[in-house]
Amino acid sequence: SAIVSPNSSLTFDSDGQVVVNSGYVTSTGDLDFYTNSATEYSEIWLHDAGNVDIRTDGDTGPVWTFDNTGNLSAPGNISANGSISSTGIGTFRLPNVTTTERNSISASNGDLIYNTTDNKIQGYENGAWVNLV
Repeated sequence: SAIVSPNSSLTFDSDGQVVVNSGYVTSTGDLDFYTNSATEYSEIWLHDAGNVDIRTDGDTGPVWTFDNTGNLSAPGNISANGSISSTGIGTFRLPNVTTTERNSISASNGDLIYNTTDNKIQGYENGAWVNLV
């Protein structure tokens, strides 16, 4: 159940997004966001030591986890219309896959992986996987 702080207000913008105009919203459980259907929803929940999970597509959808150190664990592909940057010190980890797993990927030119069979960073270029280093 969600708790809206005193003197706060929630509204929905023209795209159906929730806008917290003032105050805060807390929850003693999951926050579920429904579409016009009672069976189509996404949820946000907190768990162990401040980690946040976001699940799309109800109970069966993929889970995105933001841990309390700023790391994101995401299923599937992540794309950006622009650059991806970090203001902290850390690393960017490529997907680690075997040659067999790599060969099952529907790759596009520009995709990158770390091949654990060959111990090489590989990129998909001109329709084929090539060693980059």
